[in-house]
Amino acid sequence: MEELVIEYRSAKVFQPGKPKTIQKICFVELLSRYFFCLLFMSVAAKPLAARTCFSYNTVKVNLSGEVKKKVFPGPPNYQDIGSGDTLEEVWLLKLREPICTQASRKDELSEAENGVYSIQMVLVKSQYRKYKKLIKKPIIATGTLFHGYTGHHHTKVLIKVENIFLEK
Repeated sequence: MEELVIEYRSAKVFQPGKPKTIQKICFVELLSRYFFCLLFMSVAAKPLAARTCFSYNTVKVNLSGEVKKKVFPGPPNYQDIGSGDTLEEVWLLKLREPICTQASRKDELSEAENGVYSIQMVLVKSQYRKYKKLIKKPIIATGTLFHGYTGHHHTKVLIKVENIFLEK
């Protein structure tokens, strides 16, 4: 057995005088490992390269996902509804694919974020009535992103909603 292991190790070095079949097997093994490595690297790198990070407050974005309602503790302490904090019901956009955001030099409150799957939606009263039929449905939300900065902001990234469309 030990001789077989030594023979296999020395065959990988492609020594002259060794049988051609051993050299061919090792060459094929080497090529297959190289190909697998290249394939893995190209597949793993694609999502990172294809993803663009969004800017805050400047560019209108279209994000697809599903609207969910969620209740959070509100004032006065923003910690526990059972201890007397009021209820704050918010709409969250649950994204299918994570996004990232870029910090802005012009806005001290903005921070870069990665892997964002959930975004709080900021709407005016009339929009809540207009879009309530779209809860738990696949939608596209259009608006501008901003970073959370108060106790009323329950996600790191929020979207000031202009429109919501049912995704087809």
